[in-house]
Amino acid sequence: MSLPSLQVRLNRAVFATTLCALLLSAASLLAFEGLTVRNTLVRDLSTQADLVARSVVAALAFDDPHTAQESVELLRQRPRVLAAEVLRADGGRFASFGPPPDAHGLLTEEPSHRFAGSHLVAVYPVVQGEERLGWVVVEAEHDLWERLFHYALIEAVVTLVALSVAFVVFRGLQRSITRPLLHIGDIATQATSRRDWSVRAVETADNADVAALLAAFNRMLSEVQGSTLELEREMEERGRAEAALRQADRTKDEFLATLGHELRNPLAPMVNSVALLRRRGADPALAQKAIEILDRQLRHISKLIDDLLDVSRIKTGKLRLSLERLDLAPLARAVAESVAPQAAERGLRFSAELPERACLVSGDAVRLAQVLNNLLNNAMRYTPSGGEVELRLACDQDRVRLEVRDSGIGVPEALQEEIFDLFAQGDKRLERGNTGLGIGLTLARQLVRLHGGDISLHSEGANLGACFVVDLPAIAEAPPPEQPASPAQATAAGLPRGRVLIADDNVDFASTLAALLEDHGCATEVVHNGMDALASLQARPAAMAVLDIGMPGLNGYELARRLKQDPRTRAIPLVAVTGWGQASDRQAAAQAGFDHHLMKPVSSDAILALLGALASTQPS
Repeated sequence: MSLPSLQVRLNRAVFATTLCALLLSAASLLAFEGLTVRNTLVRDLSTQADLVARSVVAALAFDDPHTAQESVELLRQRPRVLAAEVLRADGGRFASFGPPPDAHGLLTEEPSHRFAGSHLVAVYPVVQGEERLGWVVVEAEHDLWERLFHYALIEAVVTLVALSVAFVVFRGLQRSITRPLLHIGDIATQATSRRDWSVRAVETADNADVAALLAAFNRMLSEVQGSTLELEREMEERGRAEAALRQADRTKDEFLATLGHELRNPLAPMVNSVALLRRRGADPALAQKAIEILDRQLRHISKLIDDLLDVSRIKTGKLRLSLERLDLAPLARAVAESVAPQAAERGLRFSAELPERACLVSGDAVRLAQVLNNLLNNAMRYTPSGGEVELRLACDQDRVRLEVRDSGIGVPEALQEEIFDLFAQGDKRLERGNTGLGIGLTLARQLVRLHGGDISLHSEGANLGACFVVDLPAIAEAPPPEQPASPAQATAAGLPRGRVLIADDNVDFASTLAALLEDHGCATEVVHNGMDALASLQARPAAMAVLDIGMPGLNGYELARRLKQDPRTRAIPLVAVTGWGQASDRQAAAQAGFDHHLMKPVSSDAILALLGALASTQPS
């Protein structure tokens, strides 16, 4: 066997060397780019999951799936995000969109991720202090493999071209081939080390093959540069999405700050009133004024909490109306009479123009009164002293129209479209004073729309007043319904014979309720946990038991079940007085054995009416 010639061996050596150099350069470029793209995808998706995790901390802490859903929905705007979900600490879904991502094995204490085919799943824990509240799971589609395939294809083509040129030319032009290859290696190293894809190889050669090789290499760099620019554009878009998430987080912080302000405002006069009442020998007129202030501020706080809960119920579809045939004229007259003292105190001229005829609608009296109160309070809040507030009611065969007009600060045209948005306020300046939470108009519009109507705003601009118009469908006239008995009539029969057991771990509530009942001639016993209540009732049954739900030792539900199972205590009427007031809470109370369910803060009239009704059923 003859040995290969030197030219063949040299060509083979040059060919092998060139092949190795090209493959090494292409492999390093491909590996570097693949690793870069992969890290970028993971970092970007993890960043989005982190932002959502931060924004849903409060929602998980306060069990608010609606706010969590709003944060998750922001990810839907991203074209490559396929699904996202917020999980509780027990793994249960809290908020989500799209098919559930496969996060098996990723729910750990630290952020984690997994590539599965063309999908990337990122998991980020939701932590508050040292407590883990849950996880945010995001699944997105990636094009890593497609890009690597394209890069590999381009590099393969370039390699093949380079090898073909080397095979033809290297036999006599080794030096002219070596120089461009070294130049290509330098450019590739510079591009990968600096991530500067704008560099190009100088296309100077003494033959077309070498020039083609250089041109192909430059085209590859152009492809890489274009892909990098596309990635940068995607990062900018994701940055805008992150900015939107941060804005949502700022809105939440502003709302919480405003809520704190609105809660502290009534607390200040309440603290002063308590201090006045504690003074010995205080002037009776001054003490009465302090009591009136306490009552007014407590009603203000209760209304604030009720409005927040109502907005949440409407958003989640849990608010139900008690519709009846309702005449708006007497309802509007009653509301006008209730706000007239407030208008006089603020130095406003208040007038009500109401028709003598009936203006009938199918409505919930409590909710429509709430709408009218919100509109009138809003008008008075933004009308300076000396201004005017008017209430008008008109109706015809088809429509009922309520107008609340004021001569206040008005609404600029730019804000008129968003004045009904949640937490929106026309004037947030500090010198405006107490401007509220910005939920009154939102709640009013939503309640009116639940009645099949709508609210519109008419304002000529700043400092030119405003007019809010409530439009509702009218119904035909019918005989007036019978009026229910008042709480005073309900309690006319007196209170039940025997003692009333009050069980509540809130010592102040239990003692004040006992004092109220004793003031009406009813014997009471107060305990502060479920086990003491059970022992007392088993030892000596009571005429009625008023029980809290969340008590230490034995909760109210379990206490009610045990009392109803015991023949000695089965007949005792059980009343749940609690801060939990959803429909599911009432159903749970009824299933446990409670006969009545009252939600805190409960009025004395409601309790006395219930006791009076019980007394009327007892044999004389």
